[in-house]
Amino acid sequence: MGNAAPATESTPAPQVMSRLTFPRAAWNGVWITIVGLLVYYALFRLPFSFPPHQRLMSASYAFGFNNGVAILAMTGMLGLVTLLSLVIRRRAAIELPISFPKKRDREAKRSERLEFAIAAACYTGLMYVRLRLSCGRRATFFIERG
Repeated sequence: MGNAAPATESTPAPQVMSRLTFPRAAWNGVWITIVGLLVYYALFRLPFSFPPHQRLMSASYAFGFNNGVAILAMTGMLGLVTLLSLVIRRRAAIELPISFPKKRDREAKRSERLEFAIAAACYTGLMYVRLRLSCGRRATFFIERG
């Protein structure tokens, strides 16, 4: 039979999330609905209540949508959701199901750097081509308006 590799037992994977009971799942659904409706109102209805004072040539300003209010509302909503997430996560510790190795081999680092360099070069090349193709149209647009 030759040299057989020794059999090793695998440890069971840690349970990431316990089973949710129906009331807990319903409570989560209620919170998601409340936060969703609050975000909808703050981002899509509230900015119409504060029309901008200076009319600009923009579709949003033409209809009285205040982008500044929408940006402030989005910032506030992100802060609120972040705080809620931090408060909820403090109650229960969650272990990551993925283990990250402490040391990585040089070949993996080299391939990741090469992949990133190729992606960055492709992005730069595509943006250069797009700029060169669209630059002529923009220049004539500004010349005709001036």
